[in-house]
Amino acid sequence: MLARAYYDHESPEGATPAVRVRAAGYTRATTVAENVAEGLFTPEEVVRRWLESPGHRHAILDRRFRGMGVGVAFGENARGFVVLWVQVFVNR
Repeated sequence: MLARAYYDHESPEGATPAVRVRAAGYTRATTVAENVAEGLFTPEEVVRRWLESPGHRHAILDRRFRGMGVGVAFGENARGFVVLWVQVFVNR
C-alpha cells in the first residue's frame, strides 16, 4: 500500500485480503479478515480506534481466528508522508 500509494482492502488489481493470504502460503485459510488504519497514531491508539468500530472489533474478537499478522509501514509516496497499520486474521 505504501509503495503503491493506495489505502484499501483491495489492491488496485482487485486482490482481496483472502487472495493475498493464500498467495503467502496459508492455502487452508477459509476465513480471512483485515483491519487497516492510516495515520500518525500510537499502537494503543490504533487498537482503541479499531475496538470502537463494530466491524473492526468483530474481527479482533472473532474466536474463529487462530492466526494473526500485524504490520506498520511509514514513509513518503505520491500522497505525502503516510503511516499505515494492518492486522490480518486467519482461521488456519
